[in-house]
Amino acid sequence: MTSDLTAAIVAAIGIVGTLTAPLIAQRSASHARRLEFELQRQERLEERAHADRRAAYEEKRDAYADLNAAVRGFASAAETSLRDLMAEHPLPDQPLTPVEEALRPYRGHYARAQMLLGERPMLIASEVNRGVNSAYSALVQLQQTYDVRAAEELRSWFSGGMSEGVWVLRKILREDLGVGEPFGDFHAALRLLQDTRKSTVDRGKPQRGLGIGAVGGYTSGIEPGPNGQA
Repeated sequence: MTSDLTAAIVAAIGIVGTLTAPLIAQRSASHARRLEFELQRQERLEERAHADRRAAYEEKRDAYADLNAAVRGFASAAETSLRDLMAEHPLPDQPLTPVEEALRPYRGHYARAQMLLGERPMLIASEVNRGVNSAYSALVQLQQTYDVRAAEELRSWFSGGMSEGVWVLRKILREDLGVGEPFGDFHAALRLLQDTRKSTVDRGKPQRGLGIGAVGGYTSGIEPGPNGQA
């Protein structure tokens, strides 16, 4: 290879390098921009997912707090109305206004929570709901036809089964939110609430469902209460 040819090849390579350098630089810059864009997109997706999870958690937390407050509000109003019934034996046409005012928001919060409750909280909330409806029915019955024994049994239910149900529900809701300790023997607690309700406020009423059995479900309870509530 002559020196002239060598010089020509070197010159050609230099020219090619000079011409292709901007293209290479442009491709490198384009690749870097695509990589940066992808990283930014991934960050936005992660931020959005985090925001969605946070919003879902806050919605659940608010629904659980509202349900807990509504159950406690109903229980308090119902106990007060029962004390008034036992003390004064009002006439049948006198409404149970405080109880009904507490029952309306409770039903709304319970319906909302049903869309968010996990399996374990749903089982407890359903059992507490049956107790709420049974307690309301019993109060209406007492108002219409007062019976001393029935009133005493209902008072026992309020201080026993319903109070326990409200406590268990609060514990389960806190567990599901991750802010409370894991609940102990869940199924034993659920059976106790169910058995207490059946032996007091629902004694003698027709039962339906399978209870907690081999299928792992819990569907037992009384016939639908006021306004078709189960």
